[in-house]
Amino acid sequence: MEQLKPPTTPDFEASDLPQMWKRWKEEFMLYMGLSMNNQSTEIKKKMLLYLLGPKGREIYETFEIVPETIVVPATSTTEETTTSEITVSCILDAFDKHCDPEKMKLSNDINFSREIKK
Repeated sequence: MEQLKPPTTPDFEASDLPQMWKRWKEEFMLYMGLSMNNQSTEIKKKMLLYLLGPKGREIYETFEIVPETIVVPATSTTEETTTSEITVSCILDAFDKHCDPEKMKLSNDINFSREIKK
């Protein structure tokens, strides 16, 4: 099998930014699933930031990302613990909000309406 090629750098100046991001993210997720399953979270994050390119990293630096809480299972010599870290999923979620703010606003409005009805 030929070596899998990573997705090209996303075009954050695209006229249809939400559609561009949706397609790029899908291609990135396929690439990650096929070529990086055995890599650490840190390596996966670095690959994502590399593939986002200079403009993507510039945008990333403006985000206030909330780390994800991760449960580290107990082993025969250690107890279960929790840790917080910024994962690939956290970064992609931040870009989802950046690239399609209307969709996120609609989602927030729907969630707010549900809370009021409770």
